[in-house]
Amino acid sequence: MDTVAAAVGRAPSASAPAPAANVPAQPDATTKASKDKSRPAPPARRKASTDETTLQTFTQRYFDLRSEGYALERKSETPDPTSGASYVANSRRNQQATVALFIDICGDLPLIVITQKDTRGFSEILQKIASNHGKSAKDKRPIREVVENADAEEVRRRDEIGFRMRAEGRSPGEVEDAMSTARIPRLRTDTCVRHMRDFKL
Repeated sequence: MDTVAAAVGRAPSASAPAPAANVPAQPDATTKASKDKSRPAPPARRKASTDETTLQTFTQRYFDLRSEGYALERKSETPDPTSGASYVANSRRNQQATVALFIDICGDLPLIVITQKDTRGFSEILQKIASNHGKSAKDKRPIREVVENADAEEVRRRDEIGFRMRAEGRSPGEVEDAMSTARIPRLRTDTCVRHMRDFKL
């Protein structure tokens, strides 16, 4: 989500200009010269972030700004209503669906704790979702449960076909071919790729 963070972080403010960064005072030349040059400078410390902004909150702001017509590419921008309408018509719904899937699978995590491990796990689960998922509005199961149920049903079908055909005296090759038809279709590769692309926003 680094791309998203950078984009929304650059979003123009409608209320007031961003405050100038606090620049620490620099020591004068005399002070520098008086220091012991043989003593190595201590490593710079990285300030720990305490930002608990969650993915849901952050991406909602991003979606809203893009819908208003902000490209989120420069510090100062004028919104383009035409661009915003195009974003709403062509991209917003898909990106919202992708974020909803990630939150369902991984949770509504603070941005600062999302790692590559989370995105890899998200990608792995995506590839296991049954292709007919989402066709019924009544299906409220969590995604992980959807995947577990599909895996269990696939095993049940294979076992059933294998047992029946072996009882009929079919050859191992015939049994294996028939069992391969028990596979439950999962999300297509291009669909998974689109979700991963949309997650980068």
